[in-house]
Amino acid sequence: MLLAGTGDGLRSFGIFASRDGGRTWQSDGLIGAAVVSLQFDPAGSGDAFALAGNAVCHRAPRPSGEWSVPEGKDPTGPPYETARTLAVGPGGTLRVSAGGDVSVSRDAGETYAHVAIFPPIDGYERHNVHDVAIAPTDSSVVYVANVGGLVASTDAGMSWPRIDCPPTLSGRKWGIAVDPTSSMIAYSGTGSKIRKTADGGKTSTTFEVGGLDVSALVIDPVESSTIYAGTARGVRVSHDGGRSWSSLGTDFPAARIDDLAIDPVDGRTIYAATDAGVAVFVVP
Repeated sequence: MLLAGTGDGLRSFGIFASRDGGRTWQSDGLIGAAVVSLQFDPAGSGDAFALAGNAVCHRAPRPSGEWSVPEGKDPTGPPYETARTLAVGPGGTLRVSAGGDVSVSRDAGETYAHVAIFPPIDGYERHNVHDVAIAPTDSSVVYVANVGGLVASTDAGMSWPRIDCPPTLSGRKWGIAVDPTSSMIAYSGTGSKIRKTADGGKTSTTFEVGGLDVSALVIDPVESSTIYAGTARGVRVSHDGGRSWSSLGTDFPAARIDDLAIDPVDGRTIYAATDAGVAVFVVP
């Protein structure tokens, strides 16, 4: 099943679901909620989580398949402390980034505890966290992308290394993708570049992505050297770990990509969220 969230700050039609690979879509609830992030439980339970308004809503695959909202929360209200993104670990452990903080919930979004507070640093009023991701091979490794670059915690986000911010790392970061075979390898988008670390964030290398702002990243689950980047003009692909990039097919829309997803089994189907809907590309 595919899930797609809608909302642009002015209006939202909630969440839509497709059970035929994206050919048709039906309303799946949370109408009126501007959905910031959607994630499935990586353990394969079928549980889904949506960050909307000031709530992380939960959808169990059975018996009802309806979205539940934590008591006292409003998915149609203002964003949860300027929450930006949601990461889900095995068993539904949630991590939410909000401003300069990262919070963790171990009860499917009912309660939260701050586990990281990134203080302001020279030249920046706030050390904003733009994305958070959990390593598929080791859920104790958690990455954040912020003005200090790509940073990793190796104890499930309970502690973080000190971050300095050289000018080359400044700027807004969009999207984190962690290698499906190694928790120490991760990528983040920063402007029109991709930043790659092979040692858990201690050092990194930067690659250009054709002068196009990067908005989302996914990695092929079978060939981890193949990476897809959503940009301001369609999807680009690298087959050499980010060193070189090319356009993904001639039929794929040259539109701004808001998010990307990839088939978690064989990596042959790419789903791209755009202002006009969801585009589907099947790798030959």
